[in-house]
Amino acid sequence: MMRQGALFIVLMVALMSRPSQSATKQDYYDVYDYLFGGSFYKKQLRPAENETSTMDVYLIFSLLSINDVDEKQQTLVTSAQLFMNWDDDYLSWDSASYGDISLIQVPQANIYLPDVVVDNSVTAQKQLGYDSLPVRILDNGTILWEPTILISTSCDIDITYFPFDSQTCQIVFATAVSTYSEIDISIDTSHPVSLDDYSENGQWDLIETSSTDLGNEGWKSKIGFNLAIKRRRTFYIMNIILPVFFLSMTSSLVFALPADEGEKMGTGITVLLAFAVYLTILSDLVPNTSLQVSILGLYLTILLGFSAVSLVVCAFILRIHFREESKPVGRKMTRATHFINRSLLRRTKNKPENIKNQVTPIVSDDVELDDKKHGQDSQAKPRLSFAMPMEPEEDPLTWKDVAFTLDLFCFILFTLLTILSTFVCLFALGVGGAVNTASV
Repeated sequence: MMRQGALFIVLMVALMSRPSQSATKQDYYDVYDYLFGGSFYKKQLRPAENETSTMDVYLIFSLLSINDVDEKQQTLVTSAQLFMNWDDDYLSWDSASYGDISLIQVPQANIYLPDVVVDNSVTAQKQLGYDSLPVRILDNGTILWEPTILISTSCDIDITYFPFDSQTCQIVFATAVSTYSEIDISIDTSHPVSLDDYSENGQWDLIETSSTDLGNEGWKSKIGFNLAIKRRRTFYIMNIILPVFFLSMTSSLVFALPADEGEKMGTGITVLLAFAVYLTILSDLVPNTSLQVSILGLYLTILLGFSAVSLVVCAFILRIHFREESKPVGRKMTRATHFINRSLLRRTKNKPENIKNQVTPIVSDDVELDDKKHGQDSQAKPRLSFAMPMEPEEDPLTWKDVAFTLDLFCFILFTLLTILSTFVCLFALGVGGAVNTASV
C-alpha cells in the first residue's frame, strides 16, 4: 500500500492552517485528560480496533548529509530525518467539544510508537527519536512523527577502480518484532528520498537515489532506500596518482647513473622504499578483502616489483663493471654485447677503416713445376698473387664496455615497461570507472 508524498505535505499544511481561535488552556487540559487520563489508553498495546487489522505506517526519508564512508569497515554513516504517520484509533476526539482544538503535541514517550528500526545497522538497534521528542496528534487520530537519526549501516565497497569508483549503498527499515500482518511500512515511490535539506559531502557525490519495497521478506515488513554515490577524485589524483606516476619515471634512472659515482644502488633502494610507502598508504584506505583487487594497488605492486628487479640487475651490472681488466671478456658475452649494440643501432669498436678493400700482394718463392719436369736449367721465378680484402676485426671489449651496454639496454627496457604498465593502469581506471558507474 502506497501513499503519495503530496498527502503528507497536505496534512502538514492543514495542521498549520487550522489554529484554534477559541480554545483555552483548560480545553487543552481536557483533551489531554480525555486521551491519557485513567486507564483507557495503553501505549504498550498496538492501537487497533480489530486485532486482525494491519496498521499502515507511511514513511518519507529526508537525507541530511553523508557523514562518512569507511572503506575499511565497509560502513556508511548518514544523517537523516524520517517523516512517519499512521492512524491511532485510540487517540481521536471531537474538536467541537474542546474549543475546536485540531491538534496537540505530546512527548513520544506518551504514545504507542511502531517498532521501526534500521535493519542493516552495524550498531545495536534502538528506538528512533528520544523520549521528549514532540509528536503531533490530529483530532482524527493521525500521528505525525519526525525523528532525526544518525545511521551507521553496512555497505559493500567495491574498490576495484579506486579512486575512480562509485558505490551503491542501501538503508533498510523494518519492524523489530511486529509481523507484516500487524504493521505494514509503506513508501512513496515517486519521491523516495527528499534532498531539500541535503548538505554536500567533500569526498562523495550523491548521483542518484531510489527506494525499494522489499515486500514481506520472511515475516517482517521491509523497505529500502538506495543511495548511489561517486567518489570525488581530485584529492586522490593530486596526492596519490600523480606522485606515483612521477615516481615511476625515476625507477629506471638507476641504469642511467654512472657506475663510478657509487649512487646507483642508493637511488634504487630509495625508489623501492618510496613505492612501499605509497603501497602502505593505499592499503590503509581500502578494505582488507580478497573479493576485489584494486587496480591502483596492483599497479603499485608491479612498480615495486620492477624496482626490486632493477636493483638485482644493477648489482649484477656493477660486478661486471668493476671486474678486473686482466680477465678477458668471453666469446658468448662478446657476441651478446655486439647483438645488443646492433639492436640499439650502436656502432661497435673497429680498427681503422682504411684497411677495408685493400688488396695485399703475396710473393711466392715456389718454382714452376713445368720447368722442373722438363729439367730446364732456368732460374726460378717468384710467383705474385693477390689476397682478397679482409673484413675489419673488432677490438676486444672491456668489461666496462659490456656494463655500459647492459645499462643502456636495461634503461630502455624498464622505461618501456613502466610506460606500458602506467598506460594500462590509467586506461583501466578511467574507462572501467566510467563504465561501472553505480546506479540504483
